[in-house]
Amino acid sequence: MTASPSLTDLLQTAEEAARVAGEIARQQYRQPQNIRQKNGIRDLVTDTDVKAQVAALDVIRARYPDHTILAEESAGPEPADGVWTVGEGITWAVDPIDGTTNFTLNLPMFCTSVGVVQDGVPIAGAIYDPLRDELFGGAYGHGAWLNGERLPAVVERPLNEAVIAVDWSHELARRQQIIETVDGLAHHCRTLRALGSAVLGLAYVAAGRLHLYANFGLKPWDSAAGAVLIHVLGGEIRRSDGKPWTFGESWLMAGHPALLDEIGQVLDR
Repeated sequence: MTASPSLTDLLQTAEEAARVAGEIARQQYRQPQNIRQKNGIRDLVTDTDVKAQVAALDVIRARYPDHTILAEESAGPEPADGVWTVGEGITWAVDPIDGTTNFTLNLPMFCTSVGVVQDGVPIAGAIYDPLRDELFGGAYGHGAWLNGERLPAVVERPLNEAVIAVDWSHELARRQQIIETVDGLAHHCRTLRALGSAVLGLAYVAAGRLHLYANFGLKPWDSAAGAVLIHVLGGEIRRSDGKPWTFGESWLMAGHPALLDEIGQVLDR
């Protein structure tokens, strides 16, 4: 009987896979791209996305050939209700380039994400920004790091001092929900940003560069690794209606619990 892999081994594999994929993206940055539409004009894929995903999956499969993989460029259609179901055992949630639109425009804001999910719960993950050579990693019971330096707990910050990032879903109905949320928060927070990379948004909340990240159109590979970082550093993730968030749901707001409470009061949720 094969022993279950340790969290340390899983995290090391996630970090290696993220680095390998990110290096491909870095090498191809500013190079001509074959750009295609996946599910409409707002959902793009390039040959580099595909190459980076193959490289990441090769690393994972070489060590864990029996594990399930849920990767962006081979995941199939989104469930009709927007809620993804991740089964029992270990699943790898891989996004080879999060921020593909930025990548195609030479906007330097994209990354690679590799998350490890056990029985439907994210337990370890790595996020790699190849242009800045920044590797975020974390695992339950182990904490979180940026380039090997341990990250401190998420700091409480009142809404009037908070820097909030939001990003836009591909779907118009969810975009309208973001507009309403921005309208409700704009007069109460310090300022707002839109990064174009959900994974970096979550990583930046964990690192204290942002205080809240909101997105109502995420896929599992967008949130797996970031959810680990947020949770192990004392942050919290809730749904857009203020209820507890479950991995696989598309809508989330991530930040310090006290800030999420205050936002709930402002938005009357």
